[in-house]
Amino acid sequence: MELIHVVSSLVIIFTFCNFTTGLQICIRIWKKKSTQDFAAFPFIAGFLCTFLGLRYGLVIHDSVTIFVNSIGLAVFTFYVLFYYHFTLNKRSINLKIGVLIVVVLLFELAIGHQENPRTLSGIIASISGVVFSGSPMTSISQVVRDKNAGILPFWLILSTAVVALLWFAYGFLIGDAFIQISNSLAVLLAVFQLSLFVFYPPQSKYKDFEKQLLMENL
Repeated sequence: MELIHVVSSLVIIFTFCNFTTGLQICIRIWKKKSTQDFAAFPFIAGFLCTFLGLRYGLVIHDSVTIFVNSIGLAVFTFYVLFYYHFTLNKRSINLKIGVLIVVVLLFELAIGHQENPRTLSGIIASISGVVFSGSPMTSISQVVRDKNAGILPFWLILSTAVVALLWFAYGFLIGDAFIQISNSLAVLLAVFQLSLFVFYPPQSKYKDFEKQLLMENL
């Protein structure tokens, strides 16, 4: 079996596993019958990230990128609709969805005016991917202040590093610079975050909350 087939298969499997981690949030929301204490941002950001990834895949005509992000877009659409069903604050989620629709329309308008949309589509998709994968970075200041990495979602960061590394390898094999650059940055961000667990070992009072924080920082 050729190396690219092995890598592409691993990319599909591991990325899909990452997509399904949101099911744990949905289960907890369903049990509480409320979205209280759960933010909609991870689901909406995931929708946007997979949409942009899908559009880039269509531009470069890459079947793996198209397939993975099509599945991801369907999964995150379900998450957003599930969240919408259970949230009491419909005004807030309507605003977020409205902004999402505007961003998507502006993106489509910009791409439609490009003779060669690959560059613009690749840049925007890369930026969204890096931002999404680096979302736990928002807690870095608290980690340094408290000298405690226990608030960071260790397993999410580790899985993000593995997935990004696989995507980098895939991008290298197909010769796509945007996939290589965005995922190499995602790997570096993940490695930096993982290094904090060495310099600031988790304290016991945070260990019970690690699984919860992992889900909330998707």
